[in-house]
Amino acid sequence: MNRLEVQKVLATVSMIYPNFVIEEAKRTVTVDTWFRFLQNYDYTDVSAAIGEYVETSNSSFAPNLSQIIGIVKKHQDIPVRLSFLEPAEAWALVRKALENSTYDSEGQFSALPQMVRRAVGTSKQLFTWATDPNYNEGVISSNFKSNYKEVCDRELAYNDLNTRQRQGVDEIRQRLIDGERLCDIEVKNTAENMPSIGENAF
Repeated sequence: MNRLEVQKVLATVSMIYPNFVIEEAKRTVTVDTWFRFLQNYDYTDVSAAIGEYVETSNSSFAPNLSQIIGIVKKHQDIPVRLSFLEPAEAWALVRKALENSTYDSEGQFSALPQMVRRAVGTSKQLFTWATDPNYNEGVISSNFKSNYKEVCDRELAYNDLNTRQRQGVDEIRQRLIDGERLCDIEVKNTAENMPSIGENAF
C-alpha cells in the first residue's frame, strides 16, 4: 500500500465509525503509523478485512491495526495451508519415489514437490533409504512426517515476514547453500552490527 491508499483506508474507517476521529494535529503521525504497518499489504486485502470486521464484529468501535492485519493474514494463510499436502500424502509420494531410487534417485527427487524435497533433504537420502538392508518404513516415515510438518510450519512463518525480513532470510539461506557455516554467519552479522570503538561504543 502507498500513503494515499492508507489515507483512503483511514477515511473509510472514519466514515463507518463516527467515534474514530483523527485530530488534525495528529493526522500526519497517524498516517505515518498506519503506513508503517500496512505498506507491505495490498489495498484490496486491507479493504476486504475492514469489510469483514464490519460484518462480523458486534463492536461499535473501529478496528485497530492489529485486528485489521490479523484478518488479512488469516486470509493469506488459508490458501498456503491448503496448498500443502497432508503428511501422509507427502509420505506416499516419497514411498513411490523410493521404488526407483536405487538407480534414479536424482530424477525421483527432482520430481517431488518442493516442500517434500525440503523434508527429505537430498537425492542421496532417497538412495540411502532405497538401498538400506535394514530399512524400517515405520521409523523412517514417522521421522519424515515430523520433518515435513516442521518444514510447512517454517514456510508459514516465512510468509508472515515483511519484504525486508524475507530478503534477510533468503540471503542467509543462500549463504548456507554456498557453504558458509551458520555459526560463521552469526558471528559476521554480529560484528557488522556492532559500533566501532569511539562510535557510540559507550
